[in-house]
Amino acid sequence: MSDVHDRIRGSVIKVFTQSDAPDYDQPWQTQGVVSSVGSGLSIATKSGQRILTNSHVVENQVFV
Repeated sequence: MSDVHDRIRGSVIKVFTQSDAPDYDQPWQTQGVVSSVGSGLSIATKSGQRILTNSHVVENQVFV
């Protein structure tokens, strides 16, 4: 692993998202874009470094 990966492994990461939830009463519209912040952590996998976070952090996301 590189020095950067060694430094961030096991670190807490701030995840910024923008989500746009569907409007179930009017399916042709959405409820509007909402910005939020969550947390994650860096983990090593066979495919490389990944960020692990909870599903509610990225639910209905349009930008992470």
